[in-house]
Parts: sequence; C-alpha cells; structure tokens
Amino acid sequence: MKKVLFTLGLLLTFSAIMAKPPLQAIPLTSDTTGLEQYAGVYQFDGQFSSATLIIKDKDLYGEVDSYGSNKLIAEPEKDTFKSTSTYGTIYFFLRDPASQAITGLTLKLMGQEIVGKKVKQ
Repeated sequence: MKKVLFTLGLLLTFSAIMAKPPLQAIPLTSDTTGLEQYAGVYQFDGQFSSATLIIKDKDLYGEVDSYGSNKLIAEPEKDTFKSTSTYGTIYFFLRDPASQAITGLTLKLMGQEIVGKKVKQ
C-alpha cells in the first residue's frame, strides 16, 4: 500500500511540474519606453513662447519658457500628464490621426487652454 501511495504521489508531483508553462525570456526594455515620443520643443503663440520636455532619471519633465522644470506624472487618460508644479498644469498631447505621431500639446493652466505645435524632437 505504501508503494502505491508513494508512486501515486510521484505521478501527481511529476504531472504538476509538467503542467506548468515553460519559462519565457522577458525582453529587456528601457523604463522610458514610450516617453521619448513626448520629448521635444513645443512652440506657442501668445502668453508663452515654448515648452521643452525632456526625459531625466527615467521620468518626463516639462519646462514652460524659463519658469523651471517640473516632473510630469502620467494620468489615467491616454497622452495626459499632470505637472508637479504648484499650478498643477495638465499636459494633453495631440496626435496626427493618420500617423499617430505627437504633433502638439495643449496646456490647461489656471482655467486657460494654451495650444502649441511640436517643432523639434
């Protein structure tokens, strides 16, 4: 009886090991994957002249004119980030419908919406 239970236990263990899916290699990617598309210089007409977005320490940072650079935190909505500045500026990125490339930026700041065009990668 002990041999039967031992054999049954071995069979169950072996079948459980064989049932697990094989390990798959996980491709290595940069933590900044996807942020590169937002980086660049955006030009505005009006109150502000430009916004410069860069990747620093694997995070996206934005600076409007020379008011200082602030970290941008991704929001749940696609292509939307919130600045860590005291103003809490919201960055909405605009895409070309055909190519899906980032072509512009809308800033929501203190009740205003300021639209800019991407002029430099």
